[in-house]
Amino acid sequence: MHRVNTNTLKNLNNLEKLTELFCRDLNYTYSNSVISKRTWKEQVSNSVKELSLIATHNDFHIIYCQVEKLLLGIERPIINCLLKEHPYLLVIFSDPQFTNWHFVNVKYDEELKSRRLFRRIVIGPDERLHTAAQRINMLEVVDEKMQALELQIKHDKAFDVEEVTKEFYEKYTDIFHTLSDDIAEENPQIDSNKEAQIILDRLLFLYFIQKKGWLNNNKRYLYENFLRFWKKDPKGNSFYSEFLVKLFQALSCKDNLFRESLGDIPFLNGGLFEVDPFHSKLPFRLIIRNDTFKQIFDDLLERFNFTVREDTPLDVEVAIDPEMLGKIFENLVLKLEKGEDLRKKTGSYYTPRVIVHFMCQESLKEYLISESEIERHKIETLFSMEPPDQLTEEEIGELKNLISIPQARLLRNIINKAYILDPAVGSGAFLVGMLHEMVSILKLLDVCEFGKDFILRPNYDYELKRQLIETSLYGVDIQEQAVRICELRLWLSLIVDYEKIQKEEIPPLPNLSYKIRCGDSLIEKLFGHNVQLDQLVHSDKGKQLIDEITKDKEAYFLARDIKEKNRIELTTLAKQCELMELLIKEKQKALSGVQLSFLEETAKERKKREEFEKAKREYENILLLASNTKKKVEAMLKGKISIPAEDIHDLKKKLGISFIWKLDFAEVFKEKGGFDIVIGNPPYIVWYSRQAKKISRNEEMALRTYYNFLRGESKKLRIQSVMFFLEKGYDLARERGIITYIVDFNFHEHPFLAIRKYLVDKVKILTIVNGIQGFVNVASGQVIIVLEKSNQPVNQHKVKIKEGIGGQIALVQQKYFNNIQRGYKWNFDKTEDIINKIEKDSLPLSRKLIVNSGVAVNATKEGKKLFILPHKDNKCNCFPLLEGGKSIPYSFCKPRFYSYLNYDKKLEKELNDLFDKNYYKRKFSHQRPFNIRDIKEFDRPKIFLRQSDFKLTATYSEDLLFSNYSIFHIFDANNDKRKIKFILGIINSKLMTYYAIKRDIILIKPGKIPQIRSGQRGPLGIRQLPIKHTSPDVQREIINLVDRIIAIHNKGFSLSSKDWEKVNQLENQIDQKVYELYGLTEEEINIVEESVKT
Repeated sequence: MHRVNTNTLKNLNNLEKLTELFCRDLNYTYSNSVISKRTWKEQVSNSVKELSLIATHNDFHIIYCQVEKLLLGIERPIINCLLKEHPYLLVIFSDPQFTNWHFVNVKYDEELKSRRLFRRIVIGPDERLHTAAQRINMLEVVDEKMQALELQIKHDKAFDVEEVTKEFYEKYTDIFHTLSDDIAEENPQIDSNKEAQIILDRLLFLYFIQKKGWLNNNKRYLYENFLRFWKKDPKGNSFYSEFLVKLFQALSCKDNLFRESLGDIPFLNGGLFEVDPFHSKLPFRLIIRNDTFKQIFDDLLERFNFTVREDTPLDVEVAIDPEMLGKIFENLVLKLEKGEDLRKKTGSYYTPRVIVHFMCQESLKEYLISESEIERHKIETLFSMEPPDQLTEEEIGELKNLISIPQARLLRNIINKAYILDPAVGSGAFLVGMLHEMVSILKLLDVCEFGKDFILRPNYDYELKRQLIETSLYGVDIQEQAVRICELRLWLSLIVDYEKIQKEEIPPLPNLSYKIRCGDSLIEKLFGHNVQLDQLVHSDKGKQLIDEITKDKEAYFLARDIKEKNRIELTTLAKQCELMELLIKEKQKALSGVQLSFLEETAKERKKREEFEKAKREYENILLLASNTKKKVEAMLKGKISIPAEDIHDLKKKLGISFIWKLDFAEVFKEKGGFDIVIGNPPYIVWYSRQAKKISRNEEMALRTYYNFLRGESKKLRIQSVMFFLEKGYDLARERGIITYIVDFNFHEHPFLAIRKYLVDKVKILTIVNGIQGFVNVASGQVIIVLEKSNQPVNQHKVKIKEGIGGQIALVQQKYFNNIQRGYKWNFDKTEDIINKIEKDSLPLSRKLIVNSGVAVNATKEGKKLFILPHKDNKCNCFPLLEGGKSIPYSFCKPRFYSYLNYDKKLEKELNDLFDKNYYKRKFSHQRPFNIRDIKEFDRPKIFLRQSDFKLTATYSEDLLFSNYSIFHIFDANNDKRKIKFILGIINSKLMTYYAIKRDIILIKPGKIPQIRSGQRGPLGIRQLPIKHTSPDVQREIINLVDRIIAIHNKGFSLSSKDWEKVNQLENQIDQKVYELYGLTEEEINIVEESVKT
C-alpha cells in the first residue's frame, strides 16, 4: 500500500509536512541539523535562505534548502557544494512560500563517472502529481539494514525518466487505439489512424502550451472545459464538435468568430491547427464520443506531468517533454502507416538523447575550430563550461580570460550564419539538439562580451532561437508525418522560452514549410523522371531569382494571414519554376561538355554512348515540361486558371514537382555552395537480403547511375541506404563543412568498402566513436563518424578514435585507413597489431594437422536411432561416441561418453541411397548426409575440439573414441604425439581464443549459441588458426605442461579444489609461454587478458 498519494503532495505546504513525509511515510530517521556553509563561495552561500538536514538513513541524507526562486542555475551550484560533505543525498528545494518544490537526485553518468546528472521531480499547484507520488513512494526504506549505496541506487531508479516515458508511451498506445476505434465506428470510410494521430498531436501540443498559461491564463483550461460538456452529456459527442473544433479554428485564424467565447486564446499560426494541414478529409465533421475523451484526459493527459523544456542529458525533469513526440512517431506512427511497419521499412529509429547531445556538440565544436582558427583548447574549454545562466562570478572571469571580445564576436558571427542540415530529419532530434548547442554557446559569448545580465533580459532566449530557426536549420524527410512532428518540436522549443508580458500578444509560430521539407533525399524527381540537378546556377538571372525567392521565404516565415500565406506560396512557386528551368539548362550544358569519341567502339562503349544520348533527350523533354508548368503557375497567379489544390504541397505533387536540393534550398548553395554542418542518423535500409525492402529497378538504376562511389564497382555489389547518405552528405556539405553521422557498426565491414574508399582521401576524418549501444530493439552496435570535407592532403592528419562516448582517445594517422590491403577500413585498435603479430610467420593449422568434423548421422530421426545407441550392443561394432559440450566440459579434460556409435558402413550406404533417392527427386539436391567416416581417423592420437563454446576448448585422447558433428577431431598423418600436444597447448591458450573471437572464427551473436567455424569453405575457421614454428626447447616446455595437466585430469572426472588450483597454474604458464612465442608486449598481454575475461 503506497503511503504517499497525490493529496499528500497537494498539501505539502510547510517544512513539518515534508519531514513527516520522509520520516512517517517513507521510514527515514528524523534529523534536525543545520548544515554549515562556511567553506562555500559567497555567491552560492547568499542564494540560500534556509538549509538543514531533515532526515537520514545510515549515511544517506535528506536535505532541505529554501531559495528565493526555483532555478536550475541556483540549484546546481548548491548541490555541488553539498556533495563534498554528503555523497549520498536527496536535496529538496522550495520557495519561501512552500508552494513549489523540486526534489533533486544526482546520478553519476555511466559513460563519464565524473559527470553528474541532475534529475528533478517538480511539485506545485499546477503540476499533475500522479507520477510524482508514484516515484516518491519508490524512495521508501523497506529494510533497516539497507546501506547508503543501496539506497542511492534505489533513488536513482525512482528518478529514471525513461521508466516514466515508457509508461506514458504504453498508455498513449492504448488511448490511440481507443480513439482510432471510436473514429472508425462513428466515421466510416476515413483513415481513422491518421485522424486519431492528428487529434492526439494537437492535444499534446496544447497541453505543453497550457503549461505556459497561454490558454486563457488557466493551466487546467482543457480539462475544465471538457468536464463542462461531459457532465451535461457523457454519452454525447459535443466536446469535439462544439468546443475542440472551434478552439482549433481560433488558434489558426486571427479573426475567428469563436475567439471571444473561448477566452484569451493566442493566434498560433504555423499551420498546425489550419483546416487542412495534414490533408485530413473530414477534420470538422468527425463524430467522437465524449466518453472517449474522458479516457484520453483521465488515463493520459491528466495522469502525467508535462514540461515544455527539452532536457539536456545533464539536467532532466521527471516529466513528459516534447522529445516524447519523437518517440511516439518512431515507435507508433511508423508502425501504423497503411498496416506496414515503416520504422523497419524506412530504417527509422529514435536516436537517444545522450547520443544526439554528443554529436551536436562535436559538430559545432569542430566547425568553430575549423572556421575561426581559434586554438582548439580554447573552443573545447568553452564547450565544457557550465550553462551560461549558472556561471559564478569566478567562472565568468575565467570565460573572459579564455575568449577575447574580438574572438567572441567572430564566433557569434560564424554561428549566426551557419547552415545546418539533417537530410533524414525524422522527428527533429538533431535540429533541436543543434539549436540547443548553438544557443548555449551564443549565450556564453554574450556573457563574455556584455555580462550575465544581458542574457537574463525578457525573451532573450526566445529571440535567439527564433532567429536561428529562421536562418540556420534545415531538414528533409521522406515521411510527411516526420516533417510535421519536427515542426512541432521546433515550435515547442520556441514556446518554452517565451514569457508572456501583460497585455502583449503572444507572437505567432513561424511557418516552417520552406525549412523542413518532405522529399526523397537520395533520388530527385521531376514530372515522374529521375533527375540529377547537381549544377549550380551561375547566370545573373538565376542569382537574382534566388535572392527574390529568399526574400519571399523570409516574408512567409512570419506571415499571419492565410490568404497572404497562399499568395506568397504561389509567387514563390512561380519563381521556383523559372529557377527550375535554369537548373535544367545548366545540367544540359554539363552534359554537352562531355566528349565521347571512340575510334573503334566496343559494345561497352556503345552502351555508354547510348545511355548518355538517352539522358540528353530526357532532359530536353523535362525542360519542355518545366516550361509548360511555369506557364501554368503564372496563369494561376494572375487568376486566369483555377488552382487545382487547397494546399501548396498538393499542388506541387499534381504539377509533378518533387523535392530538389538546389531548388528548394537554393539560397544555401548560392551563398556557400553547401551546408556548414550535415548531421543525422541516416535510415538503415538493406536492399540485398531476403528480408530486405524491395527496391524498384528504376530506383536502383538511379542510385547506381548518380552516385560516384559505385563507379567501377560490380553491378552485384550489395547496396544499403547509409552508403548513399554518406556520399550525399559529402555532396551537400560546403568545402570545410562538417559531416556527422551515426551508422551501424557494419560500416567497418566489407560491404561498405566502396564508400570508405571513395571518401577516405576526400574528407578529413576527425573522430570515430565505436561501441555505441543506445538503440532499442537494435541488436548491433553503432559508430559515430565526424568528417570535414577537405580538398587538402589528409594522409598526415591524425584521427581521434574512441571506444564509447566517454572512452579514451587513440590517435591514428589517416593514411593508415587509405590502404587496399586493409580494405580501406576506418578503424584501428591494438587488436590489429596483435592479430598481425599472431599471423606473422605462422602457418595455418590445416598445414600442420588434419582437421575433420565428427560423424554425421542426424539427417533423419530413424537414421539417428540406428547409428546412435544408448548402450553398448555386442551384436554390432559399437564404439564410444562423444557428443557436444557434455563430453568435453573443460580444456585438457578426460573425454566423457554417454552413448555409442554403431559403426556399420553397409548401413551407411543403404541409408544414403534411400535418402538420395527420395530427397533428390523432391528437392533437386544430390546429398549423401550419413557419414560415419573412416575408423582410422579415430583410432589414433588426436585432439577433440568443441564446435560450440565462447572459447576454444580442446582435449587429447589416444583411445578409440568417435565424435559427432559437434566436435572436431584433429590428428597428424604420422601420429606425431609431441606435435599434437604442442598444438593442443596453443589451441587451449587465451591468445588463440582471443584470435578466434576477433577473426570471427568463434561466431558470437546476441541471443544465439556461439558457433566455431571450420574454415573448410568461406570465412576463416579453425583450419586457419595460425601456428608458429618454434625451437624444440620451447615445444618441449609446452608439451611438458600439457602432459602435467592431462595427468591431473586423468585422475577422474571430479577434481579436488587443490587439483583445480594446480591446473589453473599450469594453464597460466602455458598462456605465458604462448604470449612469449608470439612476441606480445606486456600491454598487449593485458589487452588479451581483459578481452577474454569479458
